[in-house]
Amino acid sequence: MSTNKSINTFLSQYNNNKLSIGTKARPAEGDPPPTDVQDWFAQAMGSGDHHVIPLNKFEFRVHGEDQTLKKDSNIVRYGNIIGTVENAWDALIGQYGLEAVSTYVPFHYDLGNYGIYIRQQGIRFLGHLLFQWSRVQGMTDRAQEYGDLLKQYDFQSSNRLHFENTAFESVEEAFTLAREIILRYQWFRHQIELLAAYLEDATGSTYYSSYSTQLPASVEQAEAILSKAYVARSYSCQSKVPVSGLYRSLFKRMISNFPASDQVDKAAYGTKFDQLCNEVVADITGQSLPTVSGQHPRGGILAERLPFETDVWGAVPSQLPVYVTRNEFSTDNGSYGPKEVPLDPDWEINTSETWDDAYECADGSLQQRADNAVNKLEANVRHDGFEWKPCKPDNRWYFRLDQQIRGVADIDNGDFTIELVDFGNHSLPDDYGCWN
Repeated sequence: MSTNKSINTFLSQYNNNKLSIGTKARPAEGDPPPTDVQDWFAQAMGSGDHHVIPLNKFEFRVHGEDQTLKKDSNIVRYGNIIGTVENAWDALIGQYGLEAVSTYVPFHYDLGNYGIYIRQQGIRFLGHLLFQWSRVQGMTDRAQEYGDLLKQYDFQSSNRLHFENTAFESVEEAFTLAREIILRYQWFRHQIELLAAYLEDATGSTYYSSYSTQLPASVEQAEAILSKAYVARSYSCQSKVPVSGLYRSLFKRMISNFPASDQVDKAAYGTKFDQLCNEVVADITGQSLPTVSGQHPRGGILAERLPFETDVWGAVPSQLPVYVTRNEFSTDNGSYGPKEVPLDPDWEINTSETWDDAYECADGSLQQRADNAVNKLEANVRHDGFEWKPCKPDNRWYFRLDQQIRGVADIDNGDFTIELVDFGNHSLPDDYGCWN
C-alpha cells in the first residue's frame, strides 16, 4: 500500500467501520498465525504458536486444580514457580520489550494478516506476575512505597511477598489487566501507523510511503517509549487494579528491565509525552520541531490528537483484528504450563556443611531419604512431592521428605541454584525461623 489513493481508501473504510480490503485472506479461528508472526515468537521465546483465536473468543480458563496436570512432571504450576517466571519475564523485557509476547502486523505490510497478535503464554506470564506482585499492597499503607518494595523483594531472590494477601480477588482479574496492558501497548503502535497515513492523506505527500518502507530509528525509539507511556497513563488499565496507587508500581515493575524505563516514566507522568509525539511528526515529515510556542511542523497538529481513539474494544475487529496465538502443547488450564523455554532452566543443587553434617549423623534409612531428595531435585526442582513452603529469611524454604522428616533450603531463582541447608524431624523448620 503505497499510493495516496490506496491510503485514502483504507482510511475511508477504517473510519466508517467497514474495513473490507483483504477480509477473505484473514486468519480464522484455528488457522496458523502468519509465518512472520510464528518466526518472531519462536525467536523471542524459543518456540512458536500453532493457531489463532479471535480476541472475542479467547477464554482465560484458570479455574480449579487439575490433578492430572499436577502429577505430570512435564507440567508446572505458575504459582509455584513465580520466581522463575519473573526471571524469564525480566530477561524477555530486557531484550525485546513487550514485543516478546505480542506483535503488530501493519496494514501497509500485509493487509490480509493485518492486526495485533498476542501470545496466550504472554498473558499467562504477565497475569500471574501481576497477581503475585499485587501482594505488595499488604506490606505498607503508603502507595508511594509499593515500587521500592517490589524492587527490594522480588520473587527471584526473596519469598517475602508470599506472606501477604493479593490485591486481586482472583487470578482472572489479573489476567484481565494483563490482556488490557498488552492490547493497549500494540494499539498505540497502530496509532503511530495511522498518524503516518493521516499525514500522507492530509498533505498529499509520500510521508506514509517513506514511513512504511523504512521506519526511522528515531521514530522507532520514540514509538517504543510512547506506547508504554500510553499504557502507563491508561485509565482503562488503572481501573482494573482494586487498590488505589498500586497500578503505577505494578506497571513500573513490569517494564523495570526495559532499557529506557526511566524515559517511559518521564513520558507517562511528565510533559515528555507531547514532546515525543511532536518529535515523531517531525521525523516522519523530515521537518524541524517548532521553535515558537503554538507553531507545528506541517500536519503536526495531529500530534496533539494521539492517540486518535481510546475505545480499543469498540474498534475490534471492525477496524483492527486482534488474535491470541496458542501453542498446541499448552494446557487448557491457565494455572499450569509446560516446562518449556524459558521455564525449564538448568538448576545447580548444592549441599551446605550443615546438611552434610546431618547426613553423616543420620541412620541409613534417613540417609536414603536425603539421597532420594537430592536425586529428585536434580531431575526436577519442582517435583510435586516436595511441596515447597516459604519461611524466613527471605530466600529460605522448607519441604517434606516424608510425613515426619523436613528439609530446609535456600533458593535463588535468579542464579537457578538451590543450597540444601539441613534436614531432620518435623520441628526442624521452626529452628530456622520458618513459618509452618
